[in-house]
Amino acid sequence: MSFTHLLKSVKVHGRFFHFRRLTSSPSLVTDQQEGTAVLTPKPKKNIFSKSGVLDVSNISRDSLIKVLVASLLFKGDGLLVLSKPAGLSVSGKTKDGQFSLMDVMHDVADGINSPNACLISAPEKETSGIILLAEDKMTANKLNRDIVDASKRSGVKRQYIGLTVGIPEHNQGSQLLHVGQEDIDEELMTVIKSDFSKASLTRQDTKKTKMEYKVLEHNRQLNCALIEMWPQKAYKHQLQVHSTSMLCCILGDHLYSNRVQSVLGVPVLIDPLQAKPGPQKLPKMLREAMNLTASKTANMPLHLHFHQLFIKRPAGDLHITVPLPRYFQRSLQLLGLKMPT
Repeated sequence: MSFTHLLKSVKVHGRFFHFRRLTSSPSLVTDQQEGTAVLTPKPKKNIFSKSGVLDVSNISRDSLIKVLVASLLFKGDGLLVLSKPAGLSVSGKTKDGQFSLMDVMHDVADGINSPNACLISAPEKETSGIILLAEDKMTANKLNRDIVDASKRSGVKRQYIGLTVGIPEHNQGSQLLHVGQEDIDEELMTVIKSDFSKASLTRQDTKKTKMEYKVLEHNRQLNCALIEMWPQKAYKHQLQVHSTSMLCCILGDHLYSNRVQSVLGVPVLIDPLQAKPGPQKLPKMLREAMNLTASKTANMPLHLHFHQLFIKRPAGDLHITVPLPRYFQRSLQLLGLKMPT
């Protein structure tokens, strides 16, 4: 299934709410030197140039609340939709002590005039996209039951949009992987389990994950692609692992990208125990196309966005779409890619 609308929207019970696309254009500035006016181009812009990259590791509580309140896209029929910034944990304590969504949930709920709002779903820390809330606990319980029932009938579908370094070999397909978790360099990482037992499946130490994907656009010269991914079920870092297994890395993936290495110009997948988490290393041409220094590359947010959610339910099918973040849109422009119309 492909997203084909130029306008971004939220649709609830047959009603669409549209959002206009953001664009920007370069400009020139003048400078005075020894009495002579000289046209000087502005420094080349990258995604950190007023494109909405939020450093959630270094943001105050009040500022985070304001960002989330301002991200409200839809409110009605007992539901609320917000847009989560990349890098924001949903819950739990982080190593650097940054705030999570649940840490500020009460204040955000007050800010959107829904003091009893309950969280239904949100993408994991590194991923941006759909935050779905219910106005109150009763609505939340009903929606959660609808989601459980719909899941049993394959009636819940989640679409993610990813920008990859590398182009999948096939334009579309599906992947079935068995995965588990390993402690690598003090990080709990997801790894592919090629050798597993039935007992490990029973214990759920190993889980079966499936993803369907389609390449929406690609740039052969820069070796990058815009792809949509449809995971069957959610599992920690599943899409990053699926991407590396296709010898691609999601742009801004500082956890798994080192698993894909180049040997004599050919990408190969290496042992995850030898691929410690660390700043993503981008090819020179791609980095120059994005006007990035090494330090900026290390701060690149993950270009993986929870874009659409479909839920079939008795009260009416639910279809939610949240637009790509501005920095994601800017990255597409810099790399000569665009969402198909």
